Amino acid sequence: MNASVLRILFNAGPRLQVEAADTGGAGGRQRPQRPLPGLDLTLAEWQSDSFPFRDFDRFAETLAADAPGGAFEIRLSGEAHRLAAAARQVVTRCQRLAARRNAASACDLFERALAGHRRLHDRTRPPAASVYAHALDTWQWLLRLDPEASLAPQLAALFHDVGRLGAEAGTPGGAGAWVTDELLAELDVDLAVRVRVHRLIGGRRHPSAAADPFAAEIALLDDADALSFFSFESAAYLDDFGAEQAARQVAHALARLRPASRTLLTALRLRTTVARLLERELGRRAAPIPGSAARGAAAAETAGGLDSGTAGTAEMAGAGGAGAAGPRRGAKPSRA
Repeated sequence: MNASVLRILFNAGPRLQVEAADTGGAGGRQRPQRPLPGLDLTLAEWQSDSFPFRDFDRFAETLAADAPGGAFEIRLSGEAHRLAAAARQVVTRCQRLAARRNAASACDLFERALAGHRRLHDRTRPPAASVYAHALDTWQWLLRLDPEASLAPQLAALFHDVGRLGAEAGTPGGAGAWVTDELLAELDVDLAVRVRVHRLIGGRRHPSAAADPFAAEIALLDDADALSFFSFESAAYLDDFGAEQAARQVAHALARLRPASRTLLTALRLRTTVARLLERELGRRAAPIPGSAARGAAAAETAGGLDSGTAGTAEMAGAGGAGAAGPRRGAKPSRA
């Protein structure tokens, strides 16, 4: 077996990036002069269906928080020809820790919004910590889908799930949009941006009409949220609620994904049970439906209804294009 090690580097800076380097190849980047804090991970561990995602997440978060300057690495070892695909999955799992920005979010205002968002979550409590991590991951998915996203949709992605915190305390979930607006007002965010953020968060609970000026951004936010469920939350959801409830959540998340974004599902690291639930739901949606009216409804769903025209995929820097255009239609989700 041709074994190798791939170093996945998470480098801190004004515009954080993720890089990958093969320690055994002549074309690989040079090791830093001082070893970075990190963890060792084998392909066999990563691909095991009993892989402890929660423990891995907490350890990676601790590394990012404690490492000097926030720079750390994950050393992935195994068969050389299988490392790149697995490394892209690891990068996706940890993308919230790289927290890359674009021109709209590489500013002091967004930094203060991140700090305010962090204060809303009591991360000593596992449910709040999970909501916080999912919010960051959704933000990163939104930037992968639309690298040129403006300030409002990025803020909406960051704050879209604040209502889950209130729901735990018995507060109606819709209150999250108002909590967000109050915080953004305290940060002196422009009123026009706040109205847009409020509309994006609140509009996701109701179908958007094609004439809705926010329809494309709401669809983009839905895509990012659903992709984050599959790539980051689905394993824990299965553990917590069981296969029957997970099947309903898989169907719900898949229904919110536009066809172009569904192609990205094939490259994700999914638990075997989740992958099978997804395959079953994809097969159900692809099956012919009797009756002309039903066929018309299926055609409307396939068309996706709303297409932003700009939603694409951003390559993960130096990691072999983790967000590159998805595999061909019909390919099965990865259970690796």
